[in-house]
Amino acid sequence: MERMGLEDVQAGASKELRAPMPGKVLEVLVAEGQQVTEGEPLLVLEAMKMENVLRSAGEGAVGIIHVKAGQAVEKDTVLIALAD
Repeated sequence: MERMGLEDVQAGASKELRAPMPGKVLEVLVAEGQQVTEGEPLLVLEAMKMENVLRSAGEGAVGIIHVKAGQAVEKDTVLIALAD
């Protein structure tokens, strides 16, 4: 996981969920305005033929969902931002 940069992403700002690697968004599991807790699944990203469940690094309300299912993303793309 560290080799793919996942640990660096988790250590970053907890208000933004960023793509840890290039991939394709398979499913967005939350809606804007929804309250989430730390560790709650937010999105499923397919990368290297594996489905990766990306989880919230903090708690709060989902602010803006920047992606939709089927969208290809690059590493470090902001996927979901939590409201302040």
